[in-house]
Amino acid sequence: MNLLKRTIQIAGSIAFNLHVNNFPDRRYLRETMLPTTAGTTPSNVMLAETRRYNIGYPRVFNQTATAVWTHSI
Repeated sequence: MNLLKRTIQIAGSIAFNLHVNNFPDRRYLRETMLPTTAGTTPSNVMLAETRRYNIGYPRVFNQTATAVWTHSI
């Protein structure tokens, strides 16, 4: 793949991720559901079918108390 084509692909991916992060369901998950779940200090959490725009979700949990498992697609 040539450099221009790859650059366009990466720019498109970044734009998509930023767009998805602004969806109401993503904001609700980030601002309400994940912090509430993390506040219960679970021992294990599975984040299924994660994508690049979910990259920060595991950091919401206490890294010493909670094992966070992810499955990327």
